Amino acid sequence: MNITSLILRVLAIAGAIAAVVLFMQIKDFHEEMEGEIATTRGQIQESEENLRVMTDDRDAERARADGLESDLEDARAEIDVLERNLAQTERDLQEARSDLRDARRNISQLEDERDELNQRNAELDRRIAQMEDEHERTLVSLRQQVASLEEELDEAEAAQVDDRDVAGMDWDDFNGVTDERDEPEPVVTGPISGLVSAVGSDSAFVVLNQGSEDGVRENINYAVFRGDRAIARVRVSEARENLAIAQVLPGTLDRSIRQGDTFRSID
Repeated sequence: MNITSLILRVLAIAGAIAAVVLFMQIKDFHEEMEGEIATTRGQIQESEENLRVMTDDRDAERARADGLESDLEDARAEIDVLERNLAQTERDLQEARSDLRDARRNISQLEDERDELNQRNAELDRRIAQMEDEHERTLVSLRQQVASLEEELDEAEAAQVDDRDVAGMDWDDFNGVTDERDEPEPVVTGPISGLVSAVGSDSAFVVLNQGSEDGVRENINYAVFRGDRAIARVRVSEARENLAIAQVLPGTLDRSIRQGDTFRSID
């Protein structure tokens, strides 16, 4: 009986020791689990914070993606416009190239025409130079003849004055007057007009650019004009083939005659 009690006591003591050990183990395990729980909670909180941040980042990326999508649509629309503009530009370029080819052809034709005109101008310059030389020689000859005629006229007038009784006469009325009754009847021709090629000293005579081949006849009167105004009357004293010499009629000179003034028949 005593042994049984002893065993029971030993078992009770062993059970108590086991219970204490188990309690201590449970306590340590509990503390360890609480630590792990706290760590886990911290991790969960950190994960939640990270999730919140990631959610915010995701929302921001979605907003950015929406903005990029809108920008992409705008870019596509702009590309469509640029493509249409490019197509129009290509058409305009083709037209411009065609116009350029036409312009080059026109330039080539104009250059050919220019070269031809230059050749014609060179020939005209040569002919003008020849005509100017001939005209100058003719003018020199005419001036000499006019000077000789003026000398003869002065001598004739002096001889007439010696033979006449000039007492009481006004010299201004007498000077340069000719007796028209002694002049031959002028030959009537059609209307004639032209230019004054040269003018004598003090507008005493003029050289006309029309001659006998143009219908100019000697002793025919013509009016000299500057613009629409008559400034003198002249009478042809010598008619050559292509020019004529005309004396300015006394009392008809309104102003000095210039080279380039016009003349025409008197109606």
